[in-house]
Amino acid sequence: MISPASFNGVALNDDFFKSDLLDAFNADKDLTLNDLLGDGQAWGSSKVTPRKLVLNIVAGAHDLQKLMQLNKMVRGNRLKPLVIDTDIGRLTGKAEVTSFAWSDDSPLVISAQLTMPDPYWYAQTAKSVQLGSTSNAAMVL
Repeated sequence: MISPASFNGVALNDDFFKSDLLDAFNADKDLTLNDLLGDGQAWGSSKVTPRKLVLNIVAGAHDLQKLMQLNKMVRGNRLKPLVIDTDIGRLTGKAEVTSFAWSDDSPLVISAQLTMPDPYWYAQTAKSVQLGSTSNAAMVL
């Protein structure tokens, strides 16, 4: 299960908006489980390439104030926070909107193409690893 929680501060799966995210994970194995449950550093075991995502959003009604939030959400050339819920926990990343369009059929359906630089995702509930010696004995030379 992959469910977008928010993008640039706008809740995407609430009572008004419904959304889905395509290509968040792929079979190319750009991302490994260790990247998610570790400290988020994906560069050691992944390809250093930007990831392309497609975010589809459907609004529940013609509420101009809520629809204006979508325009504000995608405005500007900068990285914006993207939060998704998965089976292994909540993940966050930064993405830039590279294209954005309203549907020709309905003003309530939008699609945005996002680009994420590497590293892609950070686990919000990552567990830290403590390093240390396994013995209290001092080493004598």
